[in-house]
Amino acid sequence: MKNPIAKLYEKLTPSELATVALKHLYHGDNDEAGRVALMVPRVHYIGNDLAYMQKVRGFMGMVDDWATLVWKARYQREKTFSQALSIVIHPSEDPEGEILCRIKNRLVKWESDLMALDDALESVCASAGVDPDGVRALHGIERFEPLEPSPGEPRTEADIETLGWAIQTLTQCLGRSI
Repeated sequence: MKNPIAKLYEKLTPSELATVALKHLYHGDNDEAGRVALMVPRVHYIGNDLAYMQKVRGFMGMVDDWATLVWKARYQREKTFSQALSIVIHPSEDPEGEILCRIKNRLVKWESDLMALDDALESVCASAGVDPDGVRALHGIERFEPLEPSPGEPRTEADIETLGWAIQTLTQCLGRSI
């Protein structure tokens, strides 16, 4: 005798089966999610070579992850810059200059991280034989230029730890499969 629940599954579309399987996974019922997957009709596809698709999808995933990291860091940098301007405009809020000093340190950190993200993109693109400016253009991002330092202050440099982490992260993205 056929399982009555399987009869119900036979009437569902593949999209509906996916929803049911996900609900079982959410509730920790992996066995039932597996049974649902067995009910999905098998089809044959003609498409691009799998190696091609994996590389393109991995690359586009890397580009999207990089852009997300950059936009988040740019947002934080702009927010920090606004805080610094607020203190400069209202110096009575920070008579000792301690708050402004902390804010400037955070601003330098965000700029250092943004420089590292750009350098990581340059490195990964060079390894992949891809133009980093073309990658930036996909998301409307230009190479980051830090603020000019105040007289007597050093130029901002890319954060080495962030650079290493970003190169590793972007390289892993390239290796993701479909």
